Amino acid sequence: MKKLIRVCSFFLLLTSCYINKNVSEKNKIYLEKIENLTNQSILNSLINKKLKETILNYPDFVITNLKENSDYILLIKILKYERIPLFFDKKDFDNIVGVKHRIEFNIEVKRKNSIIISKNLAETISSSIYKEFKEEEIFSKLSEQISKKIYFELLNFKKNEKSNSNSERY
Repeated sequence: MKKLIRVCSFFLLLTSCYINKNVSEKNKIYLEKIENLTNQSILNSLINKKLKETILNYPDFVITNLKENSDYILLIKILKYERIPLFFDKKDFDNIVGVKHRIEFNIEVKRKNSIIISKNLAETISSSIYKEFKEEEIFSKLSEQISKKIYFELLNFKKNEKSNSNSERY
């Protein structure tokens, strides 16, 4: 019994060291207020909310409330929103029944005062508006896709930065 307790204690010690190491390796990111150049004001809050959820649900980054304590600063600018008709009603060509929603945005990642990444991105989804137009639901789906795209851009940047720093060592 004592041997089992010692083995379990040793195992807990090892796992706690591993967990603490992983937590300390997370990069702290500060999210600036989203700048929105469109007339769709709901996009700001939805993208902000979904991005925070995405960062919390995935490893590698943690959100900080203090810009001074951050490793990176993320700025997002929503440049354009457009709703493009895809399908029209056969009986009434003025009645749109299917649309494509497209959002263009820019992300900038800064470290202190230097810009590390500046990239224009876009996200598109299609929806049916035959019976009803659920704007908030559509924007919520778009925001979720945008937040994942931004997160994977951050991961890509982090991977490239890590490989560049490793190659500089040799």
